[in-house]
Amino acid sequence: MMNYSQKNHRLLVACNNSKTSHVILNNFFLKTYEHNGIALLVVNCILFFLSISLNAISVITIRKLSQLRIKVCYFVIALQSVVDFTVGIVNVPFFIYYLVSPLLNTTNYTFVMFALGIAFLPCGFSVITHSAMTTERYVGVLHP
Repeated sequence: MMNYSQKNHRLLVACNNSKTSHVILNNFFLKTYEHNGIALLVVNCILFFLSISLNAISVITIRKLSQLRIKVCYFVIALQSVVDFTVGIVNVPFFIYYLVSPLLNTTNYTFVMFALGIAFLPCGFSVITHSAMTTERYVGVLHP
């Protein structure tokens, strides 16, 4: 396992992790793109709070109002909100860490590989629920 915090100026770094080799982006903040990276960090911090609060409001509203619990389409919207809430809870903090760690020279490659592996699950569930919601709407339009 490669896990170190020394400053490395190469753009791509190979990480060997128990018989598998991965290449990850090492220095995300190049000097020419440092302002863009900081802007991306600020946007993701805002996105973190918005995704958690707005999806929580959506789920709580559908849960409390009995008129919204009757229709199936609101269940799918609530399910999409729950999945997007988990994306906000899981993926956005991992990406914020990925953006901040080169600035602080604390890149932990084992954690980055763990975060990349975990990040696929909520995003995959989000795509699946979005596809289900789109299919339900399509069927609702064809057969009202």
